[in-house]
Amino acid sequence: MATTVPPTPDEEYQQTPPRVFADREFRLLTMPTLLLVGEQEYLYDGPASVERANRELPNGTAELLAACNHAMVSDQTQIVTERLIDFLT
Repeated sequence: MATTVPPTPDEEYQQTPPRVFADREFRLLTMPTLLLVGEQEYLYDGPASVERANRELPNGTAELLAACNHAMVSDQTQIVTERLIDFLT
């Protein structure tokens, strides 16, 4: 009888697709919202996501950040910090 080995956390993460919000769900987010997306994002289409978020978020701002991917906090620390401070003040 063969035994099944459970996936490691990394393997499980790789099998989980990113959740995609419906347009109506974006429109329900009426609070101020900041979405930062790396131009080298590999989980989804970054430019299309930013365009859609800017169109659908009623009180939101989305921006595509150059030279980074999903790990933008470590890839573009200064830019991310500046955007967050501007957003929160």
